[in-house]
Order: sequence, then C-alpha cells, then structure tokens
Amino acid sequence: MEVCSRLWSSTVVGRHSYANTKALFSDTLLRGEVVGTPLIMTDGFEFYERVIRRLLGVACIYAQVIKTWRKDRVTRVERRAIIGTTRRLEKALDESEDSARANTAYIERLNLTIRQSVAYLRRRSPTHARCERRLHRQLELARCHYNFIRRHTGLRFGRALRTPSMVAGLRDRGCSFRDVFTFA
Repeated sequence: MEVCSRLWSSTVVGRHSYANTKALFSDTLLRGEVVGTPLIMTDGFEFYERVIRRLLGVACIYAQVIKTWRKDRVTRVERRAIIGTTRRLEKALDESEDSARANTAYIERLNLTIRQSVAYLRRRSPTHARCERRLHRQLELARCHYNFIRRHTGLRFGRALRTPSMVAGLRDRGCSFRDVFTFA
C-alpha cells in the first residue's frame, strides 16, 4: 500500500509462503514505478526480509515492527531497521506522510477494511471461501471499489473527499460501479 494515496496495489490469495510473498511484492513492483528510495514497513513475518532483499536489495529502506502479545494485548513493540541504517530510516520517516515512528497502522487498517468488505473473510461469519478463484474475484472487486469508487475521509482536500486513484494521479475524478463495468 502506498501511504500517501492509500492505493491498494496488489493482492495474492493463498497461504503465507515464500512463493506468495514473492508474488505479492513482484506484482506490486510491476504495477507501479519506483520513484526515489521506497520506505517499506512490515511485521516480522519470516519471508518478508528475504523477498525484499532479493527484489530490491539495498535500493530501499526496510523496517520491521514486531509486537509482543500477552492476553490479547500488545505488551511490547520493537522497531528494527533491517535494510538501511537507523539514521536513514529516521530521515525517511521524517520526510514521509506517515508518523515519525515505524508502524504498520495503514496496512492494518486496510486489512480490517478488507475483512469487513469481503464476506468470505469476515470473522465469526457463517460464510467461508470454498473456491480460491471466487475469493480472488471478490477481492479484486473490493480492491476496485476501494481504489476507484470509495472516497476516503483521510484523503480530504479542502471539503472534497478523494479516492486513492485520484490522489495517485490515475484518475481526475471518482468512478461509479457503472463507470467500472462499462469501461471500454
């Protein structure tokens, strides 16, 4: 996810594996253009570091935010610079539109929005994905809605609410489902 525009660029359906992690990052890189030095922040999942090193090398700044949980509460948060120095990380955070501390708040918020938008992924719900292809289609529709139709209060410009596609410069106005399904 690009923080400044909230653009949800890629989705991979499947288990947490090295292959799927690599597919996600590869697809994200193919869909956009890397400008400057990307700042990447993730949780401590074991394959992120290997994939990021393989695909971007030292051409990025990568930090991990690792939370320690006890009795459904976060008891400790550890922030580590994995690629790049702590000084480069601090400088990148100061220049970013995110907070001055490494965090995963934006992607966690996106994950919650996805779970609430896609019936197959809702917690404590009687529905479940029986077919990976159907889940992928539903996620793609949710991604289209999120990026092109849904106006985000966090992307306000004056009184106008904007979509992630408008902020990213992909569209000059929002879309409707009619626009999406009749696009030539």
